[in-house]
Amino acid sequence: MKERRLVGEYRERIVEYRNKEKYGKALRKFNEMEEVGVTPDIQTYTAVLSILNRLKQPSYALRLFHDMIKQGIQPDIRVYCSIIGTLVKSHQWEKALEVFDNLIAAGMPAPNVFVYNAAIRACGVGKQWERAVQLFEDMNAGRVKTPCEIQVKPDIDSYSAIINACRQCGKWEKALEYFEMVDKNWKEIINSTQSPKQAASVRIYNSALLACSDVGKWERALELFDEMKKKGTEPNSYTYSSAISACILEGKWEQALSLSEDQYKQRINPTIYTFSALISTCEKGKQWDKCIEIHEDMVAAGFSPISVTDGAKVSLIIAYGKAGDMKNAFRMFDLISAKNEVTYSAIISACETNALWEKVLQLHESMNRSGIELDDASKKAVASAHKNMSINTLNLEKAGT
Repeated sequence: MKERRLVGEYRERIVEYRNKEKYGKALRKFNEMEEVGVTPDIQTYTAVLSILNRLKQPSYALRLFHDMIKQGIQPDIRVYCSIIGTLVKSHQWEKALEVFDNLIAAGMPAPNVFVYNAAIRACGVGKQWERAVQLFEDMNAGRVKTPCEIQVKPDIDSYSAIINACRQCGKWEKALEYFEMVDKNWKEIINSTQSPKQAASVRIYNSALLACSDVGKWERALELFDEMKKKGTEPNSYTYSSAISACILEGKWEQALSLSEDQYKQRINPTIYTFSALISTCEKGKQWDKCIEIHEDMVAAGFSPISVTDGAKVSLIIAYGKAGDMKNAFRMFDLISAKNEVTYSAIISACETNALWEKVLQLHESMNRSGIELDDASKKAVASAHKNMSINTLNLEKAGT
């Protein structure tokens, strides 16, 4: 009786700490149980495993899982979901599928839709798209049942999982096939979900948009974007990011900017990667002023002006060079730690545009010291620098005589 009371007290404190996101205190409390000889029950293990899932600590989670079995505690389906989820988050997909396969082979506890969804996600991480399809189709065909012979059917998160698994394996057409299945039975599938409907709707559309984004299917991405809004599903930052990326991959900077402007109107802040991608695509479209404008918008949104990706910094070097702002062009150049041929080509081009011939030659010397070769455009710029420096020297000599 005393043992049970102690277990209950420890469990309550661990759950309290978990709910307050004081994970360190919760784990220390759990370790204290072992020190004082109190054996955790299934609910305590489940609480601790949920913490390890959030902290992405697969080794610790697996050890606890095996400890449970050694102590004769039968893991329930929540424990299996948590273990598989933790392993998937840590990209240990083989171990995740091993745990799933052991569950199926044992037949106890009975699998549910959540554990199947976790296994499908594991297949996506491991590029096992055929296995993912098999697991999904087992549910869809009614081959997965509870002990009461109730069929385990796919839910909205099952569709998100299979779409993402196909996308991760490069099977974007297959991914969109599954989205079309959802679209045809939208009300039935959305109404059957246990998750909040708005969040579930956004997840499924984001999964489909990512599939389009990966292969630059910008027209289909925009169609999906419009469809979701018509259905009353509000896009989030990931939705905009995926749609914008699809346009950018195909060089459709006007469409990307239109989406970005709509995002601002909806007061949804872009991510730093969206800002960086927009800067790069505008530079490729020779929209120099737009590059600088987006960079300024990024700063206004609360991001550091130097937080863009190195690719975007190169684009900004070119844009600032075209605008004659060499101070900011060199600022971007100096912020790139791993300089290469592309980086030097951008700053040399900017110097050439502004007739900074001495700087061009200094950069050439720096490239030689670093063992970086000139590209064709930079070779021409260096040749022009030598020519113009010679002319300048000659003019000075004439002026002196």
